[in-house]
Amino acid sequence: MTKSSDDLLSPVQPAHAYEQLLARVLPQARAQRRWEPVDGPLPALFVSHGSPMTLDDPRWLDDLFTWGQSMPKPKAIVVVSAHWEDAPIALSASAAGTPLFYDFSGFHPRYYTLE
Repeated sequence: MTKSSDDLLSPVQPAHAYEQLLARVLPQARAQRRWEPVDGPLPALFVSHGSPMTLDDPRWLDDLFTWGQSMPKPKAIVVVSAHWEDAPIALSASAAGTPLFYDFSGFHPRYYTLE
């Protein structure tokens, strides 16, 4: 069944598809083999981060999980943001436990609790 854009914009249970996915796949994700140098480089992926609505699309979530399971679990992930800084070029990293900053608004309150 294909969801309409209205279903995705006003879901009855926000992020329900995401919660269902986690309940179903967490054991499998935890058991995923870790990357070793002999595996070679892993592919790059662009994931839009502008809308939490993808958390209500079970097909998208399943496809992304399946793709991720098709390779070893990376030791680290590099995130490049479209939010840029002016010169000089800077590299930064957040400390573990740094809270998320939500720079969007107007969504169901449930989306602001997801990490």
